[in-house]
Amino acid sequence: MKPASATNQANRRRPLMTRWLVLLPPICLLAWLSHHYYPFFADDGFISLRYAQRLLDGRGLTWTDGERVEGYSNLLYVLLVAGLGGLGVDLIWAARLVGLTGAIGVLFALDHLRSHAPDTSPWPWMIGMLAVAGCSPLAVWAIGGLEQTLYASLLLWGLALALPLLNERPHLSAREIVYRSLPFAGLCLTRPDGPIFVATFAAVILVLRRFRRDAWRDCCLHVGVPTVAVLGQLSFRLAYYGDWVPNPAHIKAAVSARTLELGLDYVFGIAPSLAPILPLVGLGAVASLTGYRGRTAIALTACAVAWLTYIACVGGDIFPAHRHHVPLLGIWGVVVAHGLAWASEGVPLRGRFALTTLSATLCAGLVQAQLRDPKNAAASSERWEWHGEAVGNLFRESFAPRRPLLAVTAAGSVPYFSRLPALDMLGLNDRHIARQPGDPKRALAHNHGDGTYVLDRAPDLVLFGPPRGRGPINLAGQQMGKDPRFAAGYLGVPFEALDPYFVANHTFVRSRGRVGMSVTNTGADIPAYLLSGATGLAGPRTTMAARLQAGQDHASPTFDLPAGAWQFALAPVNPRVEVSIHVDDGQVGFDGSTVLVEEATRIRLSVRAGKIDTVVGRLVLERAEAGPRDAVVHGTRHVLQSGRFDQGREANVQVLGDFNDGLGGWVASGHMAVTHKPVGPQQQAVRHQVRGFVNSFHPTRRDATRGRLISPPFRVDDGTWLRLQVGGATIGAGAYVVDEAGRRLLGFAGQRDERLRVRAVDLSPYADRTLRIEIADDSVEPWGHILVDEVALCSPRTSQPTSRPPAGAKAAARSRLSRGGDR
Repeated sequence: MKPASATNQANRRRPLMTRWLVLLPPICLLAWLSHHYYPFFADDGFISLRYAQRLLDGRGLTWTDGERVEGYSNLLYVLLVAGLGGLGVDLIWAARLVGLTGAIGVLFALDHLRSHAPDTSPWPWMIGMLAVAGCSPLAVWAIGGLEQTLYASLLLWGLALALPLLNERPHLSAREIVYRSLPFAGLCLTRPDGPIFVATFAAVILVLRRFRRDAWRDCCLHVGVPTVAVLGQLSFRLAYYGDWVPNPAHIKAAVSARTLELGLDYVFGIAPSLAPILPLVGLGAVASLTGYRGRTAIALTACAVAWLTYIACVGGDIFPAHRHHVPLLGIWGVVVAHGLAWASEGVPLRGRFALTTLSATLCAGLVQAQLRDPKNAAASSERWEWHGEAVGNLFRESFAPRRPLLAVTAAGSVPYFSRLPALDMLGLNDRHIARQPGDPKRALAHNHGDGTYVLDRAPDLVLFGPPRGRGPINLAGQQMGKDPRFAAGYLGVPFEALDPYFVANHTFVRSRGRVGMSVTNTGADIPAYLLSGATGLAGPRTTMAARLQAGQDHASPTFDLPAGAWQFALAPVNPRVEVSIHVDDGQVGFDGSTVLVEEATRIRLSVRAGKIDTVVGRLVLERAEAGPRDAVVHGTRHVLQSGRFDQGREANVQVLGDFNDGLGGWVASGHMAVTHKPVGPQQQAVRHQVRGFVNSFHPTRRDATRGRLISPPFRVDDGTWLRLQVGGATIGAGAYVVDEAGRRLLGFAGQRDERLRVRAVDLSPYADRTLRIEIADDSVEPWGHILVDEVALCSPRTSQPTSRPPAGAKAAARSRLSRGGDR
């Protein structure tokens, strides 16, 4: 016979074992689905992270410098993320941790209800939890960077703790009632619409207890702490932001026939993906009609109806994966559990087994339906937010010291990673734009703008659309496109961001802004990325430079050069480009690279690369002492620097990797293999040499893998250029030139096909430095891999440079004049 102490210990362990046996399958299902949708992260999630980051930096709960706007609507979430960030957790992972904790908290709340239910049979509750965990919205928003799972967890815990208040005689002390209201207080701090649930549940208490005095007492105690939380946040909002509601409410809270139409579509849009478990929900509804857990059913139904009515009135949502349905998933789980528990009463073991098997089959069908749902599938393919990491890193690294104002329509990832002062052209984080009339024909939360106001703010960088950029879109962009100030003052500039992966971007730069050209009485400084046809990229010395295409003229914007003598220089020096000056009007003299101006004259500069691409930093004109005038040129072109066009005729070729016999001395990590033919379903590679080439496409996992390949180090001499063949994705995967510290200096990507194209670039700007070649597949895109072949270093045929005659002499000036004007 066992001792009594051993029996008691076993009895204590049994509920704990039952809890984990019930919880483990749904937690595993939730983890699997979250991994399926990883690395989805909503762009608005980065807005919350920017507020948290600035709070940690001591700049307060602000989105940008100079103004306080409550562009978030999830205070508790922001504070929790900031708290984890203060402990050293990366903010992105802090947001995911809060989201996953909230999602698991929903399952634990269901288990709490199970453990306090009169019917202690665990299997109906396990099915309810599996139904909740199998809903993709819970998994998506567990990692998606917004507050929905935290909100759902607080709601279900608030309901679970407060359900005894529905009884005629709850037998709870005042302290217990206040304690049980704390999740509802957190609910109100998490989202400003939290009071909807608090008020609805309070009304249910009063109705079910027939408005008796003790019901009023308990109701007042229960709503007291949430009311204090709401009033406390309101006081903070008025004192800190000077507003009664969060700034997004001015944009999203307008109710109209159009929003109601959109909202009703949103409310019922999730039904097809929930179809497999609707019979179980219907079973729960039948159970409630028979009086089974009737008071609980009334409270849950009232909360669900109130919430669905609210989201229908505000027009639903634009994010993937039915975001606003997440708070109700826990309620549907309770309904499913109640229905199964009711249906299994008095049923023999064989019948219960059959009902369990059928319910589990329906849950499996639910998972399949969820994965096929277009709104959920959007979360598994939507990766444009992560392009903002590369673009933001580029702008921060190159522009941070000058603090340019960045205007964006996607206000999340690029402002967060760039940490630059920003202007939200859609108005979520801008007080003025949020109060402008919205265009009812445009998408929800994308229908506000004021192009005149944006141009009055004179942003230095204007990024329309997602982080890769595009032409003027949305209301503000279209208004700006019609304003002559935009065409006169802004240049569309392509940029190549390389960290942490290759992303091509198109941003409009204010030509005379903080990162534009500077023309004063003391000099002119023109960034090379403002030249026509140039591509901006991280420069050799952590500044922004530009890659110039081979054999093309790249012209600067025209500007008025003040009177005086001006000396031209390239910074840093690059002798392998030809630089010319074009005089539009007036009389200008030249003495070598010195420009002599008698009165302010309108000019422009142009730069021509040789036979391969090269990198240029800045074009500089500085005051100089006036010398004798050798020539006078009117309305024509004069060469200020002759180019040493000695590249392209190869004599010395050092092959770094032809991959015909494997990797050689290259070091691989992850999946980066040498193949001799297409892999699995991959299309035929075009123009690869002889036998092997680098291929990151996986035979079974396809584009889901990552990897990198690093070459042995090599030292760059003056005149050296790189030649290689590249194919594959346009985003996320590429071949890079990296320095000893691992900083990516140049990048090459494919054109979203299997054709390998020859690319070449001058490495002279990096002379006397030790570099490596890195081939990396960091793509998070559904289609993304890299192909590389024939990587080689080349040097000129002879040591004697081939150059054009020096400028400055009369014969040279006459030679230029005889060409008949500008090219």
